[in-house]
Amino acid sequence: MLAEGQRPGQTWGLLGLHLWDIPLIRWTPAFMQSMVSLILVYMAASMMVKISLLTLYLRLFDPIQRVRRIIWACIAILVSFYVGCIVGGLIFCLPRPSDAGGWMSTTSHARCGQPQIDISITQSIFGAVSDFGVLAIPLHLVVGLKLSLKKKIGVSAIFLTGLL
Repeated sequence: MLAEGQRPGQTWGLLGLHLWDIPLIRWTPAFMQSMVSLILVYMAASMMVKISLLTLYLRLFDPIQRVRRIIWACIAILVSFYVGCIVGGLIFCLPRPSDAGGWMSTTSHARCGQPQIDISITQSIFGAVSDFGVLAIPLHLVVGLKLSLKKKIGVSAIFLTGLL
């Protein structure tokens, strides 16, 4: 059975239609608000997940001064980057009083379109690099533990579940 607005052969994403399959008539101010909101909430959630892992590492590896500095530096970098992206998204994508038509004005679309794509690409690259960085911190320390090779592999496997 096809949903309203769905064409035969059209694929569904996890939460509905893919963005390019949504007809322009469905692009309403409420749709635009929800799209911008979802992008900003995703950035905040991504930042908070990484910070929660880093604060866990702070508790686990607190006695090691060098690691504590690295973790705090990573937290500072993450917060700076994601807050900057969120503020940038708000600056570019929120309609201004001078935009005739609000969320649907051509000036609002022009101002938000390419910068939001650039922010998304930058965020994707930064997200992947920071994910591997967050995973590398405990793996680097596991190598130096006085454990058998089998136990080191087991502890590393626990931390590497983050790759899933």
